[in-house]
Amino acid sequence: MEYKKCYLYGLKSKKKLLELLHINRKIYCKSSFLNCKIKPYIDINKNNKKRLVEAPDEDIKNIQSIILRSLQLINVPNYAFSGIKGKCYIDNARVHSNKKYLFKIDISKFFPNIGRNKVYNFYLNKLKTSPDVANILTNLSTINLDLKNQNNKTMLKVNDFINDVHIKERNHLITGAPLSSIMSYFANVDMFERINKIALKYKITMTVYVDDIVFSSNNKIPYYFRKGVLNIISKNSYDVSVKKCKWYNVPENKKVTGVILDKNGEMQVPNKLMLKTHKYIQEVKDGNKTNIDKLQGCLVVVNSINGKFKEYRGQLKRIKKK
Repeated sequence: MEYKKCYLYGLKSKKKLLELLHINRKIYCKSSFLNCKIKPYIDINKNNKKRLVEAPDEDIKNIQSIILRSLQLINVPNYAFSGIKGKCYIDNARVHSNKKYLFKIDISKFFPNIGRNKVYNFYLNKLKTSPDVANILTNLSTINLDLKNQNNKTMLKVNDFINDVHIKERNHLITGAPLSSIMSYFANVDMFERINKIALKYKITMTVYVDDIVFSSNNKIPYYFRKGVLNIISKNSYDVSVKKCKWYNVPENKKVTGVILDKNGEMQVPNKLMLKTHKYIQEVKDGNKTNIDKLQGCLVVVNSINGKFKEYRGQLKRIKKK
């Protein structure tokens, strides 16, 4: 990997780092200050499922976006889709189309289990920065929950959640930041490279999309390969979500990062998205333009998957002009 393309590579000067990141106050180097600018809380979705969210303020987001753009200059292997510019979850699924057999893994609570040391080691050893520069960059990329007010009601809920789901790292990669997806790859690049090397040996195609690792082949994926991959992940201190770990040993419909691959390996739109798109189309036909922007978003996704609604794009433009 050509890390030298990143303009943070080999950086030894704190002053130069602050200039590159457009930071004019040295207090932004301190972990204690940065932690005050990140709000952790527990979000509950429609299915009553809880997740940890750590929301940085706009200042931190802007700084992280600069770091992100620098990391996106690094040429990554074809299998990497985590926060990589020009790649999305549909592209990730497309790699596995026209393959008969598939094995997919979901790393459990991935971001909050990526500890500070893994992020620091990336900046220090891969980007070859000085220790003090690596420390500042790590402070800007991670959150230390021990520096928050532990008696705060929100933190009490966060701590309960962390204990319930067995998150091992209290000082970890921020879960809700622009930088986190790509950093989840770079902080674990040695693990992913090792897994990919074994996959290539068995002529198995691999992709990594944040916490989703997918393998596909036109030959059955052997048990000893699956077991070997899980052992590597375990040795790197991660757990695999058993419910989301699945293998397909016969040609059948498969779901890969939100896209359906049918028995013939063709990409299909998930039923839920298809029904939503039809609903919005009917609303617009009936003269209700309330959800026209949502329809446009649905059409972009559907057309990216298999182009089923291409004819509506022109019609939608004409309707929006009226």
